[in-house]
Amino acid sequence: MNTGLMRRYNKIASSWNGDAYVTLRRDDMLPEIIKAVSIPSLPAIATILEAMCGTAKVGIALKEAIEKSGRTCNLSLLDFSQAMLDQADVAAEKVCADACEIPLDSESFDLVLTRFGIHDIEQTKQLLAIREVLRVLKKSSHYVLVTFCTSSETQFYYNKIANLKDELAGNKGEANRFFPTEEECLNLLSDAGFGRIEIKNRFSSKIKLQGTGEMPEEKSKLWADFVSKIPSKIKKKMHIQKQANGNFEYDFPVTVFVAEK
Repeated sequence: MNTGLMRRYNKIASSWNGDAYVTLRRDDMLPEIIKAVSIPSLPAIATILEAMCGTAKVGIALKEAIEKSGRTCNLSLLDFSQAMLDQADVAAEKVCADACEIPLDSESFDLVLTRFGIHDIEQTKQLLAIREVLRVLKKSSHYVLVTFCTSSETQFYYNKIANLKDELAGNKGEANRFFPTEEECLNLLSDAGFGRIEIKNRFSSKIKLQGTGEMPEEKSKLWADFVSKIPSKIKKKMHIQKQANGNFEYDFPVTVFVAEK
């Protein structure tokens, strides 16, 4: 478990649902994520797990949609940050644990979903986490994975930006975050043992690091200096733009995968 990232999420939990992170969370994606779930295919009493849930914005919205359809939703939430779980204002089973070792029974859930969590697991353990998802899913059930996806050209820079930010903000743990490409995500799902795998949608999430106040101004300047020196060809692909105040913002591609057990 990345204790550095745990400290980060515990620290920002109380502000995660606020305006500073809204463009990163992309809550406007929620209707499309819920559409990817295919509620009509769920049983009358649906057991749902949001893994790596943060404050469970997706799980809460999905529970409301399921119950609006006339079904019952038994929601479970899993995250390694207790502070994040404490911000989830919903009736649910809350489990503070590592996604690589889910302390829940095999074949327990009709659906598992994850939004923006897999990249917080170091590369060598991402397959283990997805195998754990497969284990807790019932047969013929689905995993909805919503994740930031790089391209092979931009991958180094997206990973460097994120991990440099963690280091400068004092949240550097013993492991690095790792943002896979779309192809790597497809391979992870396939290697874990999932059958039919589909890409349901693609979005773009805008990141404005300095707007979150996660690091002191002098550290932000070091981060911005690194961003300013990224090759212009890569900057264009990442849609990096310098703002009037000297800070930067950039786009991060997002892909919605649906995989069947």
